[in-house]
Amino acid sequence: MNSETHGEGRRAGAEEGKPTSIDVMQPGFEEFLADQTVDITVKAEELDPADPGQLSGASLTVSLPQEDAAVSVKVGCHNLGLVAGAPLLRFLAESLAIINREPSAKKACGATLADCQPIDGRLSIFRLQVAGELAPTLTIVGGQHVFGIIRGEALRRFLEAATLRAAFGKQVAATDLATAVSVIRACFNAPQDLGEVRVV
Repeated sequence: MNSETHGEGRRAGAEEGKPTSIDVMQPGFEEFLADQTVDITVKAEELDPADPGQLSGASLTVSLPQEDAAVSVKVGCHNLGLVAGAPLLRFLAESLAIINREPSAKKACGATLADCQPIDGRLSIFRLQVAGELAPTLTIVGGQHVFGIIRGEALRRFLEAATLRAAFGKQVAATDLATAVSVIRACFNAPQDLGEVRVV
């Protein structure tokens, strides 16, 4: 999957004055969840900030192209990689279970990013991890280095937005989070058919 296809073309028809991306902490971001021309983003904080809330320069973006939703990771202008398809669906469902403290939730979950310009299908060295029983945190990791963390309301909003977009990508007009979670769980529980899924 080429990251260049996520965003190009679909912005050509964007209305003048409409944003091409919006942060989950901005009021009214929800109205753009089903809009393929607008990316949903969240900024990461420093793991050990000099000042509370200091940003690390890393961010996550969930885009909604014609097929599957995809989450990409950027540091400044550099794209570290993305996760989409079945790996993204599983990561979202397991992450939401952790932050909602569901009885079946794992203690931690993660997803390795695919390289934006892969060679022989290899994955990148970067990974997203969610853990923390009392204060769940998403960590952006590359080797031994932490590029940033996302937690609290920002983490919840981003995971929920990505889950709803993943449902839209499966041609299901999910109007609530519970339906969207059912959609993505149905997808990775039936890995032989990750196409259109209907929830009744």
